[in-house]
Amino acid sequence: PRLIPEIMPLSPRQKRRVILLVGFLVVGGITIQHLFASTTLRHEKYDDVLSHSQQQPTTTTTATTTTQSTPQSTQSPQAIPHEPPHETPHEVPHEPPHEAPHEVPHEAPHAAPHEVPRSSTTQQNVGGSGAGADTTRQSAVRDAILHSWNAYKKYAWGHDELKPVSKQPEDWACDGCSHTGIGLTMIDAMDTLYLAGLTNEFEDAAAWLEKNLSFNKAMKVSMFETTIRVLGGLLSAYDLSGKEFLLDQAKDLANRLLPTFDTPTGLPNALVHLTSGEHHNWGWNGGRFILAEVGTLQLEFRTLSLLTGNPVYDQKATVAMRHLVKEAAGKNGAFPVELDSGGGYATQRTSLGAFGDSFYEYILKQWILTENEGMHKIFTKTAKFIQDEMIVNDGGLTYVGEWNHGASSVMDHLACFSGGMFALAWMNEKGPEREKYLKSGAGITETCWKMYSSTETGLAADQVNFMSGQIHTSTPDFKLRPETVESLFYMWRMTHEQKYRDWGWAIFQAINKHCKLAEGYADITDVNNPDGYHQDKMESFWLAETLKYLYLLFSDDDLVPLDKWVFNTEAHPVKIRPQKQPGLDLSTYLQ
Repeated sequence: PRLIPEIMPLSPRQKRRVILLVGFLVVGGITIQHLFASTTLRHEKYDDVLSHSQQQPTTTTTATTTTQSTPQSTQSPQAIPHEPPHETPHEVPHEPPHEAPHEVPHEAPHAAPHEVPRSSTTQQNVGGSGAGADTTRQSAVRDAILHSWNAYKKYAWGHDELKPVSKQPEDWACDGCSHTGIGLTMIDAMDTLYLAGLTNEFEDAAAWLEKNLSFNKAMKVSMFETTIRVLGGLLSAYDLSGKEFLLDQAKDLANRLLPTFDTPTGLPNALVHLTSGEHHNWGWNGGRFILAEVGTLQLEFRTLSLLTGNPVYDQKATVAMRHLVKEAAGKNGAFPVELDSGGGYATQRTSLGAFGDSFYEYILKQWILTENEGMHKIFTKTAKFIQDEMIVNDGGLTYVGEWNHGASSVMDHLACFSGGMFALAWMNEKGPEREKYLKSGAGITETCWKMYSSTETGLAADQVNFMSGQIHTSTPDFKLRPETVESLFYMWRMTHEQKYRDWGWAIFQAINKHCKLAEGYADITDVNNPDGYHQDKMESFWLAETLKYLYLLFSDDDLVPLDKWVFNTEAHPVKIRPQKQPGLDLSTYLQ
């Protein structure tokens, strides 16, 4: 009876009836725990689930022309019957084997299907003109989403990606197999469709996936890319829509990825075969582990543990993070980009660009997601290293150089995410570092904007050099990348300074001018040659990230509020769940 007021508000008469009913049920052998599981379990603490022994694996498994288009969503797609998959999903037992873990329920989404996640309050900001939607610009981005999606649907439906120049499908996720891939673009784009209110398109994709998606394929995939794009996409689409088959598919996929963690260090290998479980590292770099690959899994695997009640996913990812932290002891906040086969750092090179980028993002987001003070301390120390040793001010340009006993003048476009990272850190930090975070975020974001505005096309090169206050192109192609508009989105949310929307709009117009084709969008080969060539490539992250961040840049602040949701590195939002995670062993690292 004492539990009943906590579970549901009842009148005294109703309480008496329920108490009487409970008495009969207990006599009949049904416990109150089972009767009210779906309501009471949401109050359980995940700390209990993770308090079980987390044994580190000790063995390695060796089985090892620009055309204007105004597409419209006018009617629901033809219904496709929903059928269960033909094969039994890959199952992995809960760990540890000798003690059943506490259950964590499937959590019902706060938003009903086709209600975008909103909040009655918005996150803090430092002023500005307000947070209303710019509906004209938002509508233009929505048209670009539809133009890209319709091209994919027309020429590459069910395949991984569209080749927009040749109008052919491409299955990059399928290594040497003749069948179709795993619907990569479809999965990666689902939450973008949902947030943009493209209901028919979202349901069309969901129907196809429920009937056809299978990971029971003899194919080898990248652990990292499959986690952030496919697993992250499935979890986000589930969190937004509540469609249970998406969570079932996420679990099946994760179970097929888990063998990669079976290494002496617990660091996951880079490649895994989806049916045999055989896994190994890349050959081109001598079998080394890459920091961004082994340290950008924790958000997705923890979320899956919370949604399924199986702690094994989070445990495996946490073992990998613990190893990375311990091995970085004495490095003053630096995390070099490669580790040798024994798990030791194999270089001093530290980068927020290729090989390193998303690891730093995930330190921050693990702190936000778990309220883990250890992760907070790691981020604080690492952010200080970045600000003191890697951020350079060159003639008014603030950039993040690669570090190897000193900062270089080279910056990848990939590193432009860090402006948004520091802005998000400002939002969550309460300590003295807070204002410096926002200053760093603003400086980096402005420089990344100038990487666009300084070229002939208004598009940024994939890599640049800074010399005497000037930006020089190193790698001239533009790959439809999201990192700069991602930072514009975060800086807009924090400040409401109109310049961030204006810069984003200018970038979007340049993309429309130089990258838009009759069917879809394509990379360009030279940002300083407006008459150059298109590459036959439309990466799935164009729909998943670049267009999503542009759409959100022009949306109300309460569309995906940042105090309720966190984005993975592929821009897939998942809910921030309040359950805390036990701290990592940081005693050595923090000395």
